Amino acid sequence: MSSTLSIEKMYTLYCEWLNNQNSQSSPTSAALPECSDSRETVTACSDHDLPVSRRAYQEIFVRNFNYGFGTPRSDTCATCDSGDSEARKQKAALAFAQQKVDREQATADENTIFITFDLQKTMPLPKLSTGISFYLRQLWLYNAGIHMVSAKGHRAFFYIWTEAEAKRGCEETGSSLLAFIQETALGRAGEPCRLITWCDSCAGQNKNFFILCLWQFLILTKKFSAIEQKFPESGHSFLDSDRDFAQIEKLVRKEENIYTLDKYANLMAESQKRSKPSVTHMLVSSSRLSNCHRHWGYSITIQTQTDSRSNSETTSGA
Repeated sequence: MSSTLSIEKMYTLYCEWLNNQNSQSSPTSAALPECSDSRETVTACSDHDLPVSRRAYQEIFVRNFNYGFGTPRSDTCATCDSGDSEARKQKAALAFAQQKVDREQATADENTIFITFDLQKTMPLPKLSTGISFYLRQLWLYNAGIHMVSAKGHRAFFYIWTEAEAKRGCEETGSSLLAFIQETALGRAGEPCRLITWCDSCAGQNKNFFILCLWQFLILTKKFSAIEQKFPESGHSFLDSDRDFAQIEKLVRKEENIYTLDKYANLMAESQKRSKPSVTHMLVSSSRLSNCHRHWGYSITIQTQTDSRSNSETTSGA
């Protein structure tokens, strides 16, 4: 039900409605007395329907209906909010259905890997309960989350760094993906597997030429036989990684103060009990997309056309 409602408010509306009904049936009669919060159940009399007590109303509501009250929505789709939502909702439903198909395929096929990746909203370091800290400059912690689904099960991978160590652009996203591939040893068994990725359409991090070069690199180095990058409908981009982030934020809210990066890492590792997430601190020495040739001995040459002339660029020098 609507987030603006509650049992108390619905009981008040019920009393007003019943009073109006009785007034219409007997215009000359006096108005009913105000609703009482007495715990005794009031039954209907012969002439007028008296409202039941507040306690009786709640018992009937919970026992016979048991509806829940929603919470205000956030991060909603601008197109849907404007009223032109039918076509957008159909596209979003198709995208969610395709995600489900890809997820089930990865669960059934050992040669298929399904992942979602995204950046979590920034977290302050340190996190303090002192009110004045809200107005002071704080160090921000970044977390690139990757959720993998395979025939072996589900698992979350978190790659963290601070704003003093790196930014949060396409290079950092590519570095996190490379670190994930190295950690999970995907494509090293001699038989390249198929990779299906889902992410939002953020151009600065996921949907750009830099990440496309990464996929080409992984194909040329025979890490994967095929890579499919898919994007949900804008404004309806809820992914498995978002569910992992929600578990982290739930634990962070319970902590009054967080002083170190290690404390954040411990909370991330404890955010899921069934399959413990992997947490990696992306140091400056970690694998970066610009150093692919140092780790795997390959570099990619990409031909681009500028002013009708062919220029050669390599991702190893990006």
